[in-house]
Amino acid sequence: MFFVQGVGGTIIPYVWKLMRGGTLLHLVDQSSPGRFFHSVFISTLIYVILTCKLLKWPLSKVLDKFFIGAILASAIGRIGCFM
Repeated sequence: MFFVQGVGGTIIPYVWKLMRGGTLLHLVDQSSPGRFFHSVFISTLIYVILTCKLLKWPLSKVLDKFFIGAILASAIGRIGCFM
C-alpha cells in the first residue's frame, strides 16, 4: 500500500499536469486542492480492482467495503486538516 500511495500521491499528479500541457515549471506548483487525496484514491481503486481480478474475489462486495473505508478516511482527514 505504501507503493500505491507513493505512486498515487506523487507520480499521477505530475503525469496529469504533463498530459494537460504543463511544463517543468508547472510541476512544482502544489496549489491544487485535493491533489493528494484524489490521486491516492484513484490509484488505490485501480489496485483493488486489479487485485480482485487476480485473486478472483467478488468485486462488488470488496468495493462495498472499500468505499465505506474511503468515506471514513476522507471524513477523518478533513477533520484533521481543520484542526
